[in-house]
Amino acid sequence: MITHSFGIVNYFVLFGYLLAMMLVGVYFSRRQKTADDYFRGGGRVPGWAAGVSVFATTLSSITFMSIPAKAFTSDWTFIIGQYLAIAILPLVFISIFRFFGN
Repeated sequence: MITHSFGIVNYFVLFGYLLAMMLVGVYFSRRQKTADDYFRGGGRVPGWAAGVSVFATTLSSITFMSIPAKAFTSDWTFIIGQYLAIAILPLVFISIFRFFGN
């Protein structure tokens, strides 16, 4: 019987990654002074970056797997609506964010 273990190299990679993420968090936390800095980047986030952020939020791993599964089990028009929403939502939300942010 073959047994698999996580291994020492995998532990080094895992803890190295976690350490790097903590250091990035500490570095950028020192640059924010107010809640506006935290939630809106101090108003300095360009529109394209906010749009990419909204787009990336809609493309989580669960969404990536569930939308095609739902389209396969029910109706293919579902997937068309989902991808249209992914394309349109950043445009709508970014314009709203810009309107209320300025």
